[in-house]
Amino acid sequence: MDARSETNLAQVRPKLADVIHAAAQEPQAFVVTYGVRTLAAERAALASGHSETLHSRHLPSTVDHLACAVDVTPLIDGELSFAPGREAEVYGRVAAQIKAAAARLGVPLQWGGDWNRFKDWGHFQLPWLQEP
Repeated sequence: MDARSETNLAQVRPKLADVIHAAAQEPQAFVVTYGVRTLAAERAALASGHSETLHSRHLPSTVDHLACAVDVTPLIDGELSFAPGREAEVYGRVAAQIKAAAARLGVPLQWGGDWNRFKDWGHFQLPWLQEP
């Protein structure tokens, strides 16, 4: 993991950080672009259409003050890429790696790419019911 990813993982729940660390960087390398967000940053994400809620798993939990979500961005040819027009393919590879790591570690996980109404391709979160 690069330094940016490590910094962003420092303020997320250890279970989630463990999953991200365990996810292989091959075949698809990725960077953790978000972990915890301030309320102001979440409002900005909502205003820009990058979020649909102010009840985000990126906001620090009142229980332990850690985030329960991360956003990742694939690296293509060593550069951050949102893979326009290829999101399902490229983020799908990242999701397969992260989901496999979660399964190996026994950590329940939700991927924004599995959502029907709003595809949040780079978003991974611990489920509300299992991780309040």
